[in-house]
This record gives sequence, C-alpha cells and structure tokens, in this order.
Amino acid sequence: MNMPYTQFTSENANLHYGLAALMAYYFYHMDGKGDAQRIKNYMKAIQSGTSEKEAQKLLLDGRTYEELAKEIEQKWRKAGVKIRFRASS
Repeated sequence: MNMPYTQFTSENANLHYGLAALMAYYFYHMDGKGDAQRIKNYMKAIQSGTSEKEAQKLLLDGRTYEELAKEIEQKWRKAGVKIRFRASS
C-alpha cells in the first residue's frame, strides 16, 4: 500500500496493477461488513486534506499491515483466488 509509484510501475507492473484491483475490490466489497465504510472514510479524509499516512489508519482500523494482509488473503481464498503477501524487507 505504500510502494513508490516508480517501483509500482517497474518490471512487475502487471502484477502490481492486478493486485491493486483485487485490493480495491476487497475494500469495497469484502472488508468489514461489506459496506465499504473503511474505504469511504479513507477517501473522505484524503479529500479533506488528511495526510496519506493518517488516512491509511482509517483503512487499517486498528489492524496491523500484517493482519490486514492475512484478512485479504483469507477472504480471497474463500472466493477461489490465492494471494500471498511477502513481508517487506
């Protein structure tokens, strides 16, 4: 979620764009109660001038990045899509 754009569009750009689409779908349809509340709160915060770092706290909603990654992996696995995040170094 915090990858620099130059890295995002590097040699693995197709993978990154595909994963970004799956993550966006997750936040709109699978996260929480499935009502997109966290992503709505995040977007409202960004629109009101909140920093990206602070706004991301609304997406995390108390979860660590590792916990969020695990939730995304589990929800997509139930839908038949295998995603595995690697820990950043």
